[in-house]
Amino acid sequence: MGGLSADQIKAHNDEVTELWKAFGKSENTRVPITFATDEFLWLKLTGNTFREFYTDSQIQMDVLLTGDAWFRDTVVHDRAMGPPADAWTVVPRFWMDEPECFGCAVTIQENDFAWSRALDVSKADLLARLRDIDAREMVLGSRLWKLYAEMKQLAEDRTFRDLPVRVYCPGGGTHGIFTIASRVRGAEQLCIDLLDDPDFACEFIGLIVDRTMDRMKAWHELAETGVEYPTSNLWGMADDALELISEPVFRQRVLPHHQRMFGAMSSGPRHIHLCGYAGHHFRTLYDELGMRSLDGPGTFVDHGA
Repeated sequence: MGGLSADQIKAHNDEVTELWKAFGKSENTRVPITFATDEFLWLKLTGNTFREFYTDSQIQMDVLLTGDAWFRDTVVHDRAMGPPADAWTVVPRFWMDEPECFGCAVTIQENDFAWSRALDVSKADLLARLRDIDAREMVLGSRLWKLYAEMKQLAEDRTFRDLPVRVYCPGGGTHGIFTIASRVRGAEQLCIDLLDDPDFACEFIGLIVDRTMDRMKAWHELAETGVEYPTSNLWGMADDALELISEPVFRQRVLPHHQRMFGAMSSGPRHIHLCGYAGHHFRTLYDELGMRSLDGPGTFVDHGA
């Protein structure tokens, strides 16, 4: 386990617990550092294909458990190492779930990530489609719900490394309103809309916000998690596509949608995940959106500054 003994793992986990407690109170003496992996690595560990992972619930469960165990055994960072205390947790995944729920065609590749294609419809038809979406039907008809329902059943009689397996609700978040809007409309076309037809872009992104919130609430209701919004806990989302637009465009055209979304979802602390060159938005996110937790920018950002 990362070359650590059982006693060292316990000491590490105790230290990590105290660090996150201090972080929650803004009393931490250093910034927590964490790493993450996904199916790109896990599938190399198990020898399965992306197609198998996205279409076979048994294979996806095995891959998720193997990946989690490898990570806990191997990677030393500011998360707990070693086996979990009570049970292994599995969260089904299908990264293209949101655009697929909005009607986008998704290509399942044999040995690479699945990708969605933007809807090729008129502006009027696009807005009408979004207005007519029923959240419960959206979720129940999705590939992700199928994976979740099947894994819940598989987990009833499943143990892994002598511990039970629990399946958690995977639909309580979003990859970001501008990111999903870019997938549904097409990134280039949405950027053009922001300049050439801002009224349409505003209505379109607003409907993405509405249906995204409806989707998350429907997931929690159908999965019977007991979660209700707004929560008073930390809440956040990703929105990687923000790197595509300038700070003035973000502030004028997109920020109001973020403010509405975050205001509706939580009265507590706010978090955002941003990959890519999004540093030009950090000040606005901090000042105008009250963002106090950020991850994901990697080497693109001068963290010292």
